[in-house]
Amino acid sequence: MNGSDLRGGLLGAEAASAELEKKYREAILGLVERRLTPAQRGVHLFGVAMGLALVAFFVNALLGLPPHPRPTMIAGIAVGLAFSAGWALLSFASMRGGRENLRVHAMIRTQLVFGFTALLMALMTWVGMTSADVLAGIRVMLYGLVFFVGIGIPYFVAQAIRSSELRVREDVLRLRLELARAVGRQAR
Repeated sequence: MNGSDLRGGLLGAEAASAELEKKYREAILGLVERRLTPAQRGVHLFGVAMGLALVAFFVNALLGLPPHPRPTMIAGIAVGLAFSAGWALLSFASMRGGRENLRVHAMIRTQLVFGFTALLMALMTWVGMTSADVLAGIRVMLYGLVFFVGIGIPYFVAQAIRSSELRVREDVLRLRLELARAVGRQAR
């Protein structure tokens, strides 16, 4: 951009005002929060129902353990229980509020999915390494790795891309507001 384009852009920018600042704050909030549509509420309701059903399943599995369970059994049930309860709570919070914060809720959802798949991979590696049958152990470890690479990492990368896009849009709006403030200061 040459100097005349920059000068023309500065001169054509809106002057800062309380109304303009309010408009930019609302635009930033509009980027970060969205009101849930009825279909999205239905998806969150389904998430609550599935999360609670899985919580009941894992609690039942925990109560039905044999007298001296292997530590891997307890760990696996605990990981599943924690993920299911977290997913149900997050879905309920989003549905109840009627809004979804694309930064906070997405970060929590990503941590749940990525953490769950990472813990599952670690648990399956542990089971595979302690297995008496070497081939069966390797197969279990590979399943864990495939699960992590096929679900955890792509979900994490997709969220990182969406998050960086959101930050860029916020930065552009902030720059426009700062430009308007600078033009307002020069006009005085």
